[in-house]
Amino acid sequence: MTKRRFDCDHCGRVFTERIGGIKYRHRISQPAKEQVLSHLVDRSFRAATKQTGIGYHSSRRYLTEKVTPFIWDWSEELTNNEDISLGMDEISFSGHDMIRVLTNVSGKKLKTILPDDTRLTLWRAVKWIPPNIYSRIKEVAIDLSRENRLCVKKYFPQAKVVADRFHVLQYAKWQINEERTALAAQIGRGYKLPKGLFEINREDLTNLEHLKLKAWFSSFPSLRVYWQAKETLRDMYRQRNKAKAAKILDGLIARMAESHDRDLKKWGRTLARWYEPILNFFDKRTTNGFTEGVNTKLKLVKRISYGFRNREVFIRKAML
Repeated sequence: MTKRRFDCDHCGRVFTERIGGIKYRHRISQPAKEQVLSHLVDRSFRAATKQTGIGYHSSRRYLTEKVTPFIWDWSEELTNNEDISLGMDEISFSGHDMIRVLTNVSGKKLKTILPDDTRLTLWRAVKWIPPNIYSRIKEVAIDLSRENRLCVKKYFPQAKVVADRFHVLQYAKWQINEERTALAAQIGRGYKLPKGLFEINREDLTNLEHLKLKAWFSSFPSLRVYWQAKETLRDMYRQRNKAKAAKILDGLIARMAESHDRDLKKWGRTLARWYEPILNFFDKRTTNGFTEGVNTKLKLVKRISYGFRNREVFIRKAML
């Protein structure tokens, strides 16, 4: 669209006509920018350029104007007085270079994505939380990360630490797999212990799978102990009463402590260290499932765009 130029009859100055919807010295309207960004939601910058004809640098500029990920938006939470449960987790940006994701799991909202997983960056982000919101944060759901637990205790001292149910059970499956791998190495090549069979839940086993499992357990009794420990944890999470869940967990930790298996003892010590956060789940049955869903979306954004070199661009694109 060509803008017209005019001479002022009174002062003689030349001026350019203004077009509604387009800012001064801009060449694109706000609705057009929104349309460009809508194409970036589910495709790469290159694919969006082919669709819209707008280059990478212009699209990136519109993205920077639209998304401000490092300033928390609490507008929805300010409309009510409900308690807030946060979710905290990390995802790889590149290799072991991690970024931290923070969500409101009770309200199912992504709050921010921090550019790294350092305590300093988290502290700077926490300072932006309004006092009336901060005081309402009663729980923070995390994985079994010592660093995350220390961060919660330091920056959210008023909140309970909740060990995410999924990660507790995932750690149990990992322990079974470690024992299975160690036994397979002792046996030698040509004798394979099936991984998937030991991960099936007890109630989901078919008659044939149940018979196979009994056969493996008769040959490898230690695998039975690990598998039963995993199922005991699942039984614990099915309880509706915190006291009953605590009784089951106490019994499991005691049996692990009495075991002669070094790795089983170590697993028991881990459960003992995380005893209170594990049982805190039963107060409100808070999980980090929403945060895990956000992490899945972030991985999809990376895959669609064939990776990112600039983490700020990645974070802004993920928060569109």
